[in-house]
Amino acid sequence: EFDVVPWLAGSAVKSVEVRHSRRNPLAPERLREPILVIMQLENGMLVDVEMSVNVQFAYQVTTEAVFSRSVVRIGDPQRRALGQTDHTDHTSFTTRFSAAYDIEVQRWVDAVRAGSLVDGPNAWDGYLVALACEAGVRALEGGVQEVHTPERPAFYAPASAGR
Repeated sequence: EFDVVPWLAGSAVKSVEVRHSRRNPLAPERLREPILVIMQLENGMLVDVEMSVNVQFAYQVTTEAVFSRSVVRIGDPQRRALGQTDHTDHTSFTTRFSAAYDIEVQRWVDAVRAGSLVDGPNAWDGYLVALACEAGVRALEGGVQEVHTPERPAFYAPASAGR
């Protein structure tokens, strides 16, 4: 989520905090889940991400954005219960995102063939994701962890950064 959140919100991650709730008894002993990740972005937005990999109803990815006058939900699931859903659901990321992966690769191939720049994220964006992940790993042990972002090199013009 450290890559998509800055893209959706138009701002880099400034700090990360990880909170643990009561442990899921279905998780392996070494894994503390579910977790709540709280990101503060440079533009002041707060983002919360809830994660649990040992749920047993489906592969679920949803996004909810709360605005001043509305709420938008992407991938909002219907009622779920153990082993049951109100609609057909995905069981892994490979089926959930297969069309998106195909489109992404095709756009890259098309850009290379045309000799043009590939749109979307670049190496600087990947570096920012790595820095946010590093802060997230530190945050697993507790406390709010700052993301230490150096000044963007001139090579990466803001218009090409994609984030």
